Amino acid sequence: MKFYGEMRVQGSGPLDGARFDTLAYALAAIEESDPAVSDVDLTASLAQGWVTASMTLDQDNLELAIGKLLATVRAAIYPNGDAVGGWRSLTETAGLSVQPATDDQARVTP
Repeated sequence: MKFYGEMRVQGSGPLDGARFDTLAYALAAIEESDPAVSDVDLTASLAQGWVTASMTLDQDNLELAIGKLLATVRAAIYPNGDAVGGWRSLTETAGLSVQPATDDQARVTP
């Protein structure tokens, strides 16, 4: 089943273009190597230091999709030289959302 997920994280310390690019490249590498992750996109406010990663997740159920989203974003953080503690989830601003994907959100792959 396909799920659409978004996760917003707040960086500790400055979020500059290089740090954003490293995170984007890491997520792209995961998307390329993991068939369960597709349609990855990032939005950010460098001034406010937050990044939102969105993606389509191919998982059997909602619980697995949430775990996959968390694991994917965490795995992408490490190439920044960060520990997961260098980023925090913005739960107070609805920083995590996973739901069944609509046809527009889930591309059908042959």
